[in-house]
Amino acid sequence: MSEIHTEPDTVFGQEIKLRYESYSWNFIDFRLGIDLQTVTDKKLTYSNMLYAVDVVDSIYKTFKHQILAVGSIAYSPSAKITANDEQLTGTSLKYALSFEWVYSWLQFWSVKTVLGYQYHQINQFQTTDRFDPSYMAIRGIVLSCGINYTL
Repeated sequence: MSEIHTEPDTVFGQEIKLRYESYSWNFIDFRLGIDLQTVTDKKLTYSNMLYAVDVVDSIYKTFKHQILAVGSIAYSPSAKITANDEQLTGTSLKYALSFEWVYSWLQFWSVKTVLGYQYHQINQFQTTDRFDPSYMAIRGIVLSCGINYTL
């Protein structure tokens, strides 16, 4: 008989974001891209590739500094959970709201700090007698920092 996970855990993950960004509209801008995400707990690993759309609005902008409000929605048609010796597949949907501070120090390079909240819903997963991922969701505060290169 398997253990049932009843307490929420604090876990750390990694995410790589690739985006095409358009800032040509006057009132609101967008980004299209892919997120590669992995979250590892004591007993399982969750990984996926999400297709993402971000809606972006500039709150504050100077020559080198910019503060952005970002709303994101992302969908993964093939997410994977590996627990013990089982690998299950399903879909996932992520919603996120965040604020980004961008500091540009060279023509094409910048540093970005992100503070936000995400809710990552795990859908339509297979279940087995030993493991049922239907109770799972990834939600909470997101804090990240990265280096950006803009073509």
